[in-house]
Amino acid sequence: MELATPAIRRQYLPTSLGQVHLRRAGAGKPVVLVHNTYLSSEGFTRGGFLAGLAERYAVIAPDTLGQGHSDLPPRLLTLPEYAANLAEVITGLGVERASVVGSHTGASIALELAVSRPELVERLVLLGLPLWTAEERTARAQLPRFRPWTSEPSGQYLLTLWNARLAITAGLTPREIHTQFLEFLEPGPRVHEPLWALFAYEPRERLPHLQVPTLALAGAEDPFRRRLDEIAALVPGIETAVLPAGVVMHGFSPAPLLERLAAFLG
Repeated sequence: MELATPAIRRQYLPTSLGQVHLRRAGAGKPVVLVHNTYLSSEGFTRGGFLAGLAERYAVIAPDTLGQGHSDLPPRLLTLPEYAANLAEVITGLGVERASVVGSHTGASIALELAVSRPELVERLVLLGLPLWTAEERTARAQLPRFRPWTSEPSGQYLLTLWNARLAITAGLTPREIHTQFLEFLEPGPRVHEPLWALFAYEPRERLPHLQVPTLALAGAEDPFRRRLDEIAALVPGIETAVLPAGVVMHGFSPAPLLERLAAFLG
C-alpha cells in the first residue's frame, strides 16, 4: 500500500452489509471515486491522480464491498445493491450531495446510484462504462477465469493467478504490480462477485433515466470507447470524449483526465 501521508486519510465506515474501507483527501465540493473490479481505492493513488483531484475537491474513494480492504458481503449482491451500499457510504459520511466518478464496474455502480438516488448525485462521470450485448454478457459470465479458484497446499494456484494478472500490469512499477496482486487475492475466491453482478446488469435500461449532468469518457485504448456514440444516443445532452490514455485512465496517464474533470465538475 502507499505510505500514509497527511494528504490521504484512511478509515472504515460501518454499513448494513459490512465495514467499508475508504480513502479521503482534500477539501471543497465532495467527489466520490468508484473503482474497477479487482482493484481498490489504492488504484486511484497511482500517478498522483487522487492527490491531484484533492487539490480542488474533497475526495472520497471507498473500496467496493468484497474488494480491497472492505468486508466481504454476507451474500451475493446485485449491482443495484452495490449502488445502495455506496449510497450508505455517502450518507454515512454526512455528505448530502456529491459528484460521482466511476471506472468500468464502478461506472455501472455510479450510473445505478445516479438513477436510483439522484438526490445524492450532483454530477456523474462514467469512465469506460461497460456495454455488452445480452449474448456477450452471458458468454462472459461463463468464462472459467471468472469462477472461484481453489486453494492448493502446493501454492501452484498462486502462480497460475499471478501469470493471469500479469496481462493487465503494463505501465505499473514492480511495487504496484505486487500491490495489485495482493488486492486481487485479499477477498479470496469471491473476488469475482462484482463482475457477476455486472454481467447481469443492463446499463441501456438505466441510461435514459439519468437526470443529472453526465460526462462519459474512455481512454484511447479502452475497448468501451466504441460505445460512446451509443451512450450519447441514449442520454440527450450528455458530454462524451476519448482521452489519450490507457484502459485505466486514472492509473497511467491522469493529467488529461484531471483537466477534463476540473472543467466538468467546476
